[in-house]
Amino acid sequence: MEEEKNQEEIKENEIDIEAIQNQTLRGDVVVYPGDKKRNLKKALAIIIPSVVVLIGCVIALYFLLIPHSKTFSYLEMEITLNSDFYEKSNINYATTYQSDDMLVTLTRETIDELSEVTYLDENSTCTNYLNLLIDSYDLLCSVRDENGIKYIEYYKTISGIGYFCRGYAYKHNGAFWFIQMICFSEDTNELKPKMQEYAVSVKFVRWCF
Repeated sequence: MEEEKNQEEIKENEIDIEAIQNQTLRGDVVVYPGDKKRNLKKALAIIIPSVVVLIGCVIALYFLLIPHSKTFSYLEMEITLNSDFYEKSNINYATTYQSDDMLVTLTRETIDELSEVTYLDENSTCTNYLNLLIDSYDLLCSVRDENGIKYIEYYKTISGIGYFCRGYAYKHNGAFWFIQMICFSEDTNELKPKMQEYAVSVKFVRWCF
């Protein structure tokens, strides 16, 4: 009896091979500690490169699809627009910057040149300059001020298409700089804040020789 009892105790303490086989047959794999480490390393070897590639794609899409600040310069003038803009030459302006929904034009006129054909002189202000433009082009508008920057705004129809125009004046280094921003009339309310943001970004840098 004692011998049978001892054998039963041994059986209870033994590994149940049949149970293991049954588990395996049902598709459950018996994993040993060493296997877990190896499987983890394999998984990480696959996941980490994938995550790096995914992050790279997201960053690339960000720079390609989402406009970000971009600074353009002409002589000593700098203006910060966004990456949708590109510079385009035009014989009627010093330079222009174009995007799908806005055109920015730059005109630079020296005070010496203006004084020969107008009443402006070195003591003239941006308000004087803008009033000269209003009179010269028969514009139905008046000089305005926002954040210390003088500007005019008006609507214009060309070939049946309506445009909104806002022009900012700056005086620097013996010249008046006129930066005009133009968009379709229907986009006026949406783009006005952007125009003001671009106007505030204008600065003049000193040249170093």
